[in-house]
Parts: sequence; C-alpha cells; structure tokens
Amino acid sequence: IMTIMSFLITIPISAIIEPGTIGLVTSGAVSNDVVTKALYAAFFFHAYQQLSYAILNRISPVTHSVGNCVKRVVVIASSIIFFQNPVSPLNLAGAGIAISGVYMYSMAKRLSAK
Repeated sequence: IMTIMSFLITIPISAIIEPGTIGLVTSGAVSNDVVTKALYAAFFFHAYQQLSYAILNRISPVTHSVGNCVKRVVVIASSIIFFQNPVSPLNLAGAGIAISGVYMYSMAKRLSAK
C-alpha cells in the first residue's frame, strides 16, 4: 500500500517538475517495449520488497542486513563474470572485507548458539 500511495503522490510532483514526460508516454513517443520493461521492473521490485519484509519478520534485523550484504556481493560478482566489468584492487578489497565480515558474523552466531 505504501508503494501505491508513493506512486500516487509522486505523479503530480513529476507532472509539475517534468511536464513533458507524461505527454511523451501517452502520445506514443515512448515505445511499448520501454513501458513494458518499466512495468516489469516495478513489479519485480515490489515483489522483492514484499519478500524482504516477509523475511525480516522471520529473522533478526542484523541477520537480514548481513544477508543483504551477501546479496550485494553476489550481484557485484555476477556482473563481473557476466558483463566483464573491470575490477580495481579497491573493489576486490571491499568485496573481500564484506565476505569476511559475513563469515565472521556467521561464526560468531554459531558459537553464541552453543
């Protein structure tokens, strides 16, 4: 509901700030392919948010944050592999710190459970 309310509140603001944009979409200047992809992106982002809240209800916020960190590392690694994005040593160091932090958190959680 918050996403829908945000969308409805944002429409008049975007119409004021960028008055020609809505006209481009309604006049057909923007292809249906772009609109379809934007709707897919909106749907999947909304589904991602709902899933994130559902997971947050089942686990602690810290565990959720660590999982989100892992997700970001996976997204970065897959973009490096699939899209051949260049990686600097600083990027590698950051990914290594994130991965080691997740490992240390999981080890600490495992030890505290015993």
